[in-house]
Amino acid sequence: MQTNTSEELMGRVYSVVSMIGGLASPLGMLIFGPLSDKIAIKWVMMLTGLMMLLGSFAIQKYQKLPNHELEM
Repeated sequence: MQTNTSEELMGRVYSVVSMIGGLASPLGMLIFGPLSDKIAIKWVMMLTGLMMLLGSFAIQKYQKLPNHELEM
């Protein structure tokens, strides 16, 4: 992220990333709290782990990595 963002926008980009990360916890509690009241917690945890695994595969597949070449 730092290599793709200009220095003028670095603070704004970091604040947006921090805001999204801060919203993830309450959003997860809002979704998975009531779900764990209906379904046994072991199934909720397995579902969450499966979602994280699939998400990591999707990110790995579709993420464009910068093409760094060695400079001599």
